[in-house]
Amino acid sequence: MDRKHAVDRFIEMQRQEARGMRREMLERDLYGTRILLKNVALPVFKTLEGFALEHEFLSQSGIKLYADIFYSLLRLVLECEGYVPHVEKMTRERHDFEQSRLRSFAARRLIYVPFSRDEIEKKPEACRRSLYEIIGEWKVAAGENKLEKLEVNERELLRLALHSQEAFSFASARECLGLCPSSTRKNLRSLQSRGLLEAVASDRQRHRYYRISEEGKGLFY
Repeated sequence: MDRKHAVDRFIEMQRQEARGMRREMLERDLYGTRILLKNVALPVFKTLEGFALEHEFLSQSGIKLYADIFYSLLRLVLECEGYVPHVEKMTRERHDFEQSRLRSFAARRLIYVPFSRDEIEKKPEACRRSLYEIIGEWKVAAGENKLEKLEVNERELLRLALHSQEAFSFASARECLGLCPSSTRKNLRSLQSRGLLEAVASDRQRHRYYRISEEGKGLFY
């Protein structure tokens, strides 16, 4: 299925499940939403699962607000803004409302990512690169948060594993931490239980080796 048909099908599904004001908003032309999904969101995420159109929020004052495209997994709000309706014909009252709307998004820790219609149509690759960068920064921040939750010794073992060309030995782990065998083993097991470290088969002398897992690497990259 090509991107256009995938987007058309997704919009129709969103319309069928919508009610009230959201349904009315989804019955509009949605040209900007269509090109944003087709040229940017779908090529980047490879799927529209987790997305919602005209997603409803309540403002800080209790007014209903709607986000053009909401991606729940990363709490992203993606919107396409045409120059004429958003700049040339915007009244002072509308401008005040838009600023209040953006503050409401920020209060809910939503990441607001606007694109102009001209950008999406004329420079879709640049728009996709921009979205990739935003996603990458989010993943780095998420990885840093997970690292911070680990004990100091666990973080040191992960860094040892990350910089080891293949696997590292139990003796190397002890040397890295400067701890007794039982304490070293406790830290290794803790990382294994989290899926951040993998045990490699022992050698003939029953010396165990370890390596960082893909999930463990994900905390750094």
